[in-house]
Amino acid sequence: MIQGHSFPDWNTLCGALLERRTFPNCHLPCSSIGNLPPLEAYPNAIHSRRHYFLNLEEETLSLQRVHDYLASGRWFRFFSKNGTLSLGGQTYYLGTQWYKHQAGISFLVDEKLFRLLDEAGRLITYKSIKGLSKDSLMGDISDFSRFPAFQLPLPLTWEQEQLARLYETLS
Repeated sequence: MIQGHSFPDWNTLCGALLERRTFPNCHLPCSSIGNLPPLEAYPNAIHSRRHYFLNLEEETLSLQRVHDYLASGRWFRFFSKNGTLSLGGQTYYLGTQWYKHQAGISFLVDEKLFRLLDEAGRLITYKSIKGLSKDSLMGDISDFSRFPAFQLPLPLTWEQEQLARLYETLS
């Protein structure tokens, strides 16, 4: 939208926003998925199958799933002049003797360590992972997620309403 664009009412604004969201998701081909629009290639992506609740986000974040995902990857980094390399926005120091060398990096799930190998595949060292905690991954939101919920979420669908009524009869 053009900066400063105005809308005569709320419904017109909502319609414009919906149209703006619909075009790239439903009509704009994406070369990385066979020139299909994203929701045509992945129709299940229209909804995550769960609703967002700030107070439950910390509980639903699984560090084990993050570790398993990291274990499936491999990275390559060159050391800087001062003997450091960067991975995931974190800096790891090994010493200036490694300048102009490259490290192959993999993640060991059970030990929760990065394994660094030199160009010949020899072990350089193991490094503890930095910046991988729920607080660091969630950012500032983690502070808010610990606040008590002052209002329970309202049932927003007929099925949720029926379930709420059923629970009321059981108590």
